[in-house]
Amino acid sequence: MDFPYKKVVVTGGSGFLGRFVVEKLNAYGDVDVFVPRSREYNLIEGNDVKRLLADTKPDMVNIAVDQLGNISIDKKPYNFPEVASYLSNKFSTNASLPVYIAGNEEATHGMIINVLDLVKSVGIQNVSFAIAPTPPGSKPK
Repeated sequence: MDFPYKKVVVTGGSGFLGRFVVEKLNAYGDVDVFVPRSREYNLIEGNDVKRLLADTKPDMVNIAVDQLGNISIDKKPYNFPEVASYLSNKFSTNASLPVYIAGNEEATHGMIINVLDLVKSVGIQNVSFAIAPTPPGSKPK
């Protein structure tokens, strides 16, 4: 059986359980496994997490939605047709492509659902969301 991802980051990969995960991934032969070390990446710090993702470029797509409904992928702006084309191209080379959708605190539910519908329309099933709570004293959108 083929493993669907070509680049994988394993946090805790040098620990007791992580070593076995890394060993199994390496057995596939064509998987690039990266084990970050805490001296290089403090994964409690947001900037270190961003740097880790930028350095390793694991097989996933990060989509951000702002309060105006603008969409960006890896900080580059895209319109809906461009997002559909980008995702279709990525999905054609990796049918297990995971997509991570994040909205800033001003993004509305409808904006996020529009992006989700777009992601689903190209056949992508692996989707995660970043959801931030509404700040105290604010009304949810």
